[in-house]
Amino acid sequence: MARLDQEQLDRHYPQLTYETGLFMVAYLRRLHAEFGGDVTAAIVLGEIAQHNVRHFMKELLPRSGKDSAALATDEVVAASIRRCNMLSIAEASGIPRETVRRKVAKLEKLGLVSRDAAGGLAVTRKVGRQFKEFDRETLAGLVELAERVRGLLRRR
Repeated sequence: MARLDQEQLDRHYPQLTYETGLFMVAYLRRLHAEFGGDVTAAIVLGEIAQHNVRHFMKELLPRSGKDSAALATDEVVAASIRRCNMLSIAEASGIPRETVRRKVAKLEKLGLVSRDAAGGLAVTRKVGRQFKEFDRETLAGLVELAERVRGLLRRR
């Protein structure tokens, strides 16, 4: 990972924070719209998803030497999912446990989260389908932001 030159950051600070703010506000508006204003539900869903796939992304994928799409067969994904519980989501997110419980119930009704007999939480396949375009737009915006930031930091 490239280290950022503090002098360059200071020199271009107003522009850099402006560009970052444009991206972040646009992202938050889209997130707000996607979740009907319930950004807390989005955070809970994101925490569950990140916990579920951490083992796959941090261990299996790097060892495989494959692209993530090639490795992510139904069998591999099912075997690598690490379920979490509401307490771990509350601790990771800083959201109160009772609020997490309500948001999980809502996400279950929407078909975005499933719960096993022991209370383990996992995102469903619907998440990937429902948020694919949202994620593509986010990544495109992030790449555009990175290009603008690099351009600013290259200036002398």
